[in-house]
This record gives sequence, structure tokens and C-alpha cells, in this order.
Amino acid sequence: ITASEFHELSANFPIPVVQVDRYIQGLDSDTVLVNNMEAARTAVSKLISRGHRRVGLISGPKTVLTAKERQVGYLQALSEHDIPYDDALIILGINDFATGYRGFESLMALQEPPTAVFCTNYNLTMGLITAARERGMKIPEDLDIFGFDCVNVCTMMKPSLPVVWQPEVQIGKTAARYMLERMDGYQGETRTTRLKCK
Repeated sequence: ITASEFHELSANFPIPVVQVDRYIQGLDSDTVLVNNMEAARTAVSKLISRGHRRVGLISGPKTVLTAKERQVGYLQALSEHDIPYDDALIILGINDFATGYRGFESLMALQEPPTAVFCTNYNLTMGLITAARERGMKIPEDLDIFGFDCVNVCTMMKPSLPVVWQPEVQIGKTAARYMLERMDGYQGETRTTRLKCK
């Protein structure tokens, strides 16, 4: 949804809004996000520190703020470690299982496939892992993977898969506090909070 579409829908219903995890450009409201760029840069840097020079990326579309910011973090990590950018290693699509699954197939079909992959979303990570397992690949021996937000599943894997963890409870509490304050009549400037991932 765009800011103009939102304003059209809400023109006759002035209600407080708090944006969570996503940001609609041009919509002036309280917003609660995580530091996506920093989280992605740290995750990819950890893969690079394990000796990987060809690190793939499977991500959502650039039109989604969270995906775009995580893509920037990926590129920052490559730059900081003097690894040249390779467009063939980047797969963008809908944030769903199929994109992760097909992304794996596309990356492995390369003449020089990646030795590690960073996924920017839970569903993408699950699709990638499923495709790799169906192919009989061992993780991380055959392909090192760093996921995003699939802590419960990835900690059950042996060995457990490293993931970026978002502080979901803190995100929810912050968003709820902002909403309740607005409902109680708070008219101050809009606030944007970025929380740190682990």
C-alpha cells in the first residue's frame, strides 16, 4: 500500500497508526523497526570470517523496506571485506518459501556457485534449507547458511543454523505503547524507533 492509498482509505476515519517492521514512505506516523542494515552486515561478515568469498543472497523485493535495507547490509559486508560484487549471487523475489527454494536451485546452477548464502526472511530460509536437504547437501559442510528470524526451527537443526533474531516482544511492546499514547491524545511529533537484533 502507498501513502496516498492509505490516506484515501482513512480520510473519513482519523485513527492513530503505528507502522511495525515496514515503513510506507510519505506516511507520517510512529514507526517501530529493527536495525536491518546492521543485522545483515553482521551476519554476512560472520560468513566471510569463516572463509567464504562467494556469499549468495536470497532476499525479498527492493520495494519492501526491510528487504532493501538487508540488501544494503549485505553489500556493506562485501565492501568492508574487499569482496567484489557479483550480480549472479543475488536472488530477489517474493518473501515466500518458493523464492528460497528456487533461489537455491538458481545459485547452485551457477558455474561457480556460492559456498554460503544469507537469507533475509524466515520463509526464504525455510525454502533454501528444504531445497538443499532434498539435494542431499550437508549444512554447513556443503553449504553454509545464515538465516533471518527462524530461531525455533534453526536451533533444532544439528548443527544449529545461525540466524538473526529480532526482539519481537520489545517490538510489540514499543508499538503498543505508541498506539496507546496516541489513543490517549498524545499529539507530539512522530517517533521512529530502531531496535537492535541479535
